[in-house]
Amino acid sequence: MYPPATRAAALALLRRGSSLNATSVALGVSRATLRGWVRNAGAYSPRVAARATCPRDRELDAGAYAHLLGLYLGDGCLSEHRKSVFALRIACDETYATLLDECVESMRAVMPNSVSRNPAPGCVHVTSYSKHWPCLFPQHGPGRKHERPIVLEPWQRESSSAIPSASSAACSTPTAAG
Repeated sequence: MYPPATRAAALALLRRGSSLNATSVALGVSRATLRGWVRNAGAYSPRVAARATCPRDRELDAGAYAHLLGLYLGDGCLSEHRKSVFALRIACDETYATLLDECVESMRAVMPNSVSRNPAPGCVHVTSYSKHWPCLFPQHGPGRKHERPIVLEPWQRESSSAIPSASSAACSTPTAAG
């Protein structure tokens, strides 16, 4: 994925008559990519546009995000895969097929990337790759989650509190009468 400035510069060079090869060499962009940009008149497809922008710059599905945040904080991990691309992995018990399906749906609703199910002993890892996962889970850091303080950002608290079942009902403490 190239930054919009690179795409704009390439299209400007091509409009001025530069060849695909010369533009490719000048900007370090493959000729196949340049042909795709010319074919689509410089526009991103909706799916590519959604992946190119940070999810926090568009409206998130609050319910899906709150669900995914809970799964991440409980049984998830975020690890760098390659070149600033991160893998979000949620370990789901294989006996709870509904939870597994809900995890996949939440992951797809939050990040429109492919989601895979990878069997492991006693569980299934639901995995998706994106450079934007750390934007959505700023709690990511070195070491184990249970050995460092986990503090929700204000925007995460807002997203979670918008879902009634994620906030007051489950977390309220009963008061003693009398």
